[in-house]
Order: sequence, then structure tokens, then C-alpha cells
Amino acid sequence: MRPAPAPTHSALRRRRRLIGALPALLASWVVVAALPLGSPAPELGSLHTQTFILSGDPTSTAGASSTYDRAVTRSANSVGAVTLDLDDPSQAVAVTWTGTPDGRVEVRGRTGDAWSGWTEIHADTTEVPDRTGAAAEGPAVAVNGDLVWFGGAGVTQVQVKVASGPLENLKVEATRYEAPGRGKPVPALLGARPAGAADTTPAIHPRSEWAKAGWAYGNDDCESGPKLADGGVKFAVVHHTVNSNTYGESEVPGMLAAIYRFHTESRGWCDIAYNFVIDRFGRIWEARTGSIAGAVIGGHAQGFNTNSVGVSFLGQHNSGDTPTAVAPTAAQLEAAGSVIGWKLGTNGSPATGTVTAPNGTTIERIVGHRDVGSTSCPGGLLWDKLATIRTKAASVASKTTPTTPPTTTAPTTTTSGPSGPSKPLGPFASAAELVDQSYQDVLRRKPNANEHNLATAAVSNGLKAEEFLANLVTGTEADSMVRQPARLYRAYFLRNPDHDGLEFWVSRRRAGWSLDRISNEFAASAEFTKRYGSLTSGQFVDLVYRNVMGRAPDQAGRVFWEGRLAAGTSRGKVMTGFSESPEYRTKTEAGISVVVLYDAMIRATIPQGTYDYLEPRLRNGTTSTAGVARYFMDKPEYNARFK
Repeated sequence: MRPAPAPTHSALRRRRRLIGALPALLASWVVVAALPLGSPAPELGSLHTQTFILSGDPTSTAGASSTYDRAVTRSANSVGAVTLDLDDPSQAVAVTWTGTPDGRVEVRGRTGDAWSGWTEIHADTTEVPDRTGAAAEGPAVAVNGDLVWFGGAGVTQVQVKVASGPLENLKVEATRYEAPGRGKPVPALLGARPAGAADTTPAIHPRSEWAKAGWAYGNDDCESGPKLADGGVKFAVVHHTVNSNTYGESEVPGMLAAIYRFHTESRGWCDIAYNFVIDRFGRIWEARTGSIAGAVIGGHAQGFNTNSVGVSFLGQHNSGDTPTAVAPTAAQLEAAGSVIGWKLGTNGSPATGTVTAPNGTTIERIVGHRDVGSTSCPGGLLWDKLATIRTKAASVASKTTPTTPPTTTAPTTTTSGPSGPSKPLGPFASAAELVDQSYQDVLRRKPNANEHNLATAAVSNGLKAEEFLANLVTGTEADSMVRQPARLYRAYFLRNPDHDGLEFWVSRRRAGWSLDRISNEFAASAEFTKRYGSLTSGQFVDLVYRNVMGRAPDQAGRVFWEGRLAAGTSRGKVMTGFSESPEYRTKTEAGISVVVLYDAMIRATIPQGTYDYLEPRLRNGTTSTAGVARYFMDKPEYNARFK
């Protein structure tokens, strides 16, 4: 952004019954995408859950949400159905139990005087996260079961009967989704556009349009955040969610929110299992946190999660199963080919041919879940259309510029770099040359005589070049002049700064502009208006919380900040209060260091793949800021600047 400175059920049946049975169908930290074009930022709906314990400890609330109401002990493992009266009409009903992988439960709901048909829920051992290895997530004892979505105004009673058991810790969770009172998601929006792939990036609805909660850091194996696959995305696995195909556009955010809650709270996973979901209108939705930006490992196909992108169609596409199956829409097929081709292309992978999966098997680049697991997913009507998806994906991938992450090990100060053996001073003949150039690159100024002499002496007496660069880029002056504007890009637009834009704002900072003034320019920019539309004060506060805090504001916070705005505090100042908070500075520290170093040394916008490779390694301590500086110092692009 560079605005002007003056006023941007068969043996192989699909067992994951994510969503069930009536015609009217169906809440991060890292979110990198645009919000709707020309529309206010959407207010998010809310979920309210009532829990029934049908077997096991009736006092246990394990897995229940914060809106847990009560536990009711029933003899659900006996013959016949248990009838549960709901306090409020609920659209979604989840049934879970522990162990018993061959267990089966039947569920139906009542609306008015009519009962729905029975929906059978099976355990599933394939459409789950990995149980072992670096990508493992979830509780040690598997939680089985599934989610049925009744949709519409919801059901007032639920009947549950065990078809195959007995089942331990059998639990029913009835969830009501309350739609927001304002803000509407729209089908046309700007897509996230990583460097090098702008022409093929599809329009993607980001998590900020449906998710109130982010990555479930408190769940087992989730404390380190989203995991990225070394080598990037190499193949795609296509799924379907097994819900009625008659839902409306406005119901989709509620469907996604219910799936997210079921995956994270009922089953204990880190996030929604899929990377992307495609509704019947052809809209692409970011599902798992960070899936737009990087090669985030999903939890959708056990044994095939690493190096894959999991794309699920919101619908039921297996003939003979319930609800009634239909063929995927042309819009869905087009969208699937677009997002899969883009993800493969940006990772330097073709969309056709075969690839060796992490477990050593050879598979096609785009497969259905049934090709890698004992299931009928994604249903025959969709599986038969994989050729159509492959054709579209191949066209998109061939036009996409790869931004493949480096395949070397994490950068260090002792290994060879991309341009050959590391040279202590890089392309410079003397410490003095290194110092002068580094000041100019990082701080956009020449060092004064004292700075030059002290730094030159330090490097000459043993301070490594990369350590000098790390000290420079993390210093007070670099923070004020460069890192603060870079943080504004992430706070406002959830993206890394482009090189020209960052140079513009650094020059304004050096010219004496305050950070609040720059922030006000961001809030009034064309990019901001295109992404978010014209926002009320309340909507702006919501946006700040979602972008920076990764959640919706609590009522007290919303009232406080709306009051500050009403009293005359500028929007720019409100945003800098958040973007410069200790919490946000800590959370973005690694990423900002990577971006600022690349921008300074390579004098270009950092490719998304390079960022995705280095940021988590710096954040988790695999490498250091000096290690990143050495990595860039050894790149041909850096050395070419001085030939």
C-alpha cells in the first residue's frame, strides 16, 4: 500500500457425519486475507451450547463449552431412544464417545410436531489428525462421534439411541447459532495476494468472517501454534462434509462455526480440520488458521495431512446416503480447481501426475479422501468430477509463480548459504563497508562518525556480521522508524508490507511524521476502504480486536473504545494503542524481524513462502535473528546488489 501523503452406511460409507438431515442447513491469530469488497466488516454470530452426559461421570463437563448448562445422566446404552428436551431451539447436535471405533449412534430432532429422519453417526479413524509424529494433535484417547446440523430455527427435542455399543462417556451437545445483527458477508471480495502469485490468487473468505475463536492453544499438542510442512504443499485431498445441499448463503458462517466448535471442543483438536471449505455457491472459505498464507498441516486425512491441502465441499455427494446426494455445482468445481491450483502453484508443485506421500505411497497430485483412506468420501458424485478439478487446477498452477519455501535446514551462522560457502563479511571487503551499507539498508541513513568507528571496531574484533545486523534491526531506532510501520500493515491489513509501501512510510517517519498520523492515513486509505468499506465506530473497534487480538471485543472493551472514539480520539491512535501493545509486539516480533531484514537486505517484498519458512523457526528458537540475517546475506540476490 502506498497512498498519497495528503488527505489501503456401507463399509466404505463416508463416516464423518459432520452435518445432517433437514433441508434448511447450516467461532486467530494468523489470518492473511482481505475482507469483503465495499461492505462493512461482518459482525460474527455466537454459539450457545447445552450438554447432556448420557453415560460416564454425570458431573463431568470435559469438552463442554463456556456456555455449559447442565449434565443429565440417561441410560442411553439400553434398548430404545432417549429423548432430550432442549432449553432453546438448536440447529446443531454433536454426539461423542471415547474409544469403541465401531460404535454407532442414531440421532433425530423435532421441530414443531414433526420428527426428522434418523441420522446415523459412526466413529471415524481416517478423517482425523495424525496420532503420532510431529504433526500429531488431539487427546491421547480418541474422541469419536460426529455433528448433525438441523438448520433453520433449530429443533426443540432430540432423540438418541445407540445402534452399536456400549459406548463410554457418551455425550450430546446441542448448539444454537445466533446470527449477527449487522454486517453481511458477500460473495465477491479481494483475495490474499502473496508476492509472485497475484494473478492467480482466488477470492477467499477469511476466518475473520466466521470465526470468533482461533487456534486452540490449550488443547493437547497445540501449544506451539499451527504447524507448517517442510517442503510446502505437494498434493490435495478432496472431501465432503455430508450435509444437506439446500442451505442458504447466510447459513454458511454458522455451519463453519459449528464445525469448528465440534472439532476443537468436542474432539479436542487444534482447529477445524480442513484447510479450506467450498460452499455450493462456489465461495471459498479459509478454515484452518493460516491456510491462506502457508503450508499449514491440517487434520483431515490421517497419514496424509503433511504436505497436503485439505479442501472440503460443503454438501453430500454420495448416492444412497442421507441426506439426499446431489452432484457438486459447477461453481464449486471451478472454485476447488482455483484454490488447489493456486496452493500447488505457489509451492512449485504441478496439479497433475503423481507424488510420493509422506508415508511412502505414490498417489495422484489431487485425490479424493477415499483414495487414501477407508471411506467413501468425497462421495461418488464428487469423486467422478476430480478430473474436472484437475484440469482447472493444472491451468491455474501453470500460471502461478512459485514462492516455494527454502528446502535447506534452518539458517545458521555456520552452514553454507544459497550462494555457496558463507563469507564472514558477505560481499564486502572490509568491516567498514559492511557497517556503512547496513546502516543505509536498515535505518535508511548513513552512520555518524562515532557510530561508524564503534561498529567497525566491533566487527573487526570478532562481532559477526550477522550479529551486527541483528543488533541493528532489533534496536530502538529501527523499531521506531521501520518496525512500527510494518506492524501497522499487519494490524490493518493482515499482511506483510510491500517494499515500496514500507519505503514510503519509513521516509515519512524520518520526515517527522508521528506513528498516529501514519496510522490515520492507513485508516483513510483506498486499500482500507476497498477491504472493509465504510465502518461505524463500533465496527472499527470490532475490526481492531479481530485483527490484532484475534477475537471479538468483550462488551466492556467495545463500550470503552467506542466512547474514546466518540470523545475525539482518532481511529489511527486507537489502532496504534493495540499495534504497539506489549502483547502484539511479542506475538509479531519474529515475523517483523524476518520481514524487515528481507526488505532491508534484498530490497524487495518478501515472498510468502520464504516468510512461512523462516517465521516459525525464528519464533520457536530453531534459528536466531542473526541466523536469518546470515541466510539473507548468503542469498544471490543480496550479493548481486554489490557486483
